[in-house]
Amino acid sequence: YSGTITAPCEVLYYVEEGEMNIKTETGEGEFHVEPESILFIPANEPHRLFNNSGRRSRILMSGAGSFAAINSKSV
Repeated sequence: YSGTITAPCEVLYYVEEGEMNIKTETGEGEFHVEPESILFIPANEPHRLFNNSGRRSRILMSGAGSFAAINSKSV
């Protein structure tokens, strides 16, 4: 799993391969994302990525802003 990720812009996750769980930290819950699915995360929403499948996952992360400003804290 990842550390907590916070982006100053809206973020889209697209799953190309495998599956992913994405958990938000401010109450929206946990989402299971499978291939060809897209999940929208609002700006400044702390979230974490999990892969509990035991298989490799490949995801694309996209947003309308500077990725240099993304804050990721390790666990």
